[in-house]
Amino acid sequence: MKISKEFKIGIVVTSAIGFFIWGFNFLKGSNLFSHKYELYAVYPKIDGLIEANPLLVNGFKVGQINKISLIKDKNGEYGVLVKFLLTEDVNIPKHSIAKAVSSDLLGSKAVEIIYSNETEFVQSGDTLVAETEEGLKTAVSKQLAPLQKKIEGLLSSVDSVMTIVEVVLNDKTRENLSKSFESIKLAIQSLEQTAYKLDDLVASEKAKISSILTKLNRAKNDSLYNNLNKASDDLDKLMKDLRINPERYIHFSVFGRKDKNKPKL
Repeated sequence: MKISKEFKIGIVVTSAIGFFIWGFNFLKGSNLFSHKYELYAVYPKIDGLIEANPLLVNGFKVGQINKISLIKDKNGEYGVLVKFLLTEDVNIPKHSIAKAVSSDLLGSKAVEIIYSNETEFVQSGDTLVAETEEGLKTAVSKQLAPLQKKIEGLLSSVDSVMTIVEVVLNDKTRENLSKSFESIKLAIQSLEQTAYKLDDLVASEKAKISSILTKLNRAKNDSLYNNLNKASDDLDKLMKDLRINPERYIHFSVFGRKDKNKPKL
């Protein structure tokens, strides 16, 4: 049987369309040739999560995000419903966490499954506990918050100092400070002049002062020396005579005793 050219073209086009549909659905997270195992998580915000981002267990891809939609809860607040399509046969404990994380340094996103301690496993259609990783902006803000407080405190202190300086350095205060510095300057000049005068006085009376000091230092005047020497000798003789003949200098009587040497009247 001869196959027509048109039939061949039809087969090729149909196959191409089929592969295109499969590839499109695969990129969206729907594998036409895998079992349908679906899980859900509701996030307050997704921070860059998109359809086809991987679903990981210990870094290993077990599925991917199939669909993202906006929902409203009973309180009227919006959340983001994320549908996961699992492509691997894994047992995930109930109450496990689906944490949105950064998968590389470029900021690509993924969802990491963090197992709980439950012994029962989730079933297709169950909802996991949603959790988001703090973004780079939030992390940097937390790190810079203490530094920001210190800078604000420093700026406040600088403002206070500047206010004090402005109050102190008003026109009147500056004038008073200027007068004080002028007075100090005059006092220093007066001390310098006094020092100069003392130097001049010492220089002019240097000869007299030197003469007086020389005379005091010598203490070798002949007449003074002789007089002091004679006085010393006389004092020595007097002390010797006092020891030998004390009765010449002290007269006393004991029990009416009379001096035998005393002449009779």
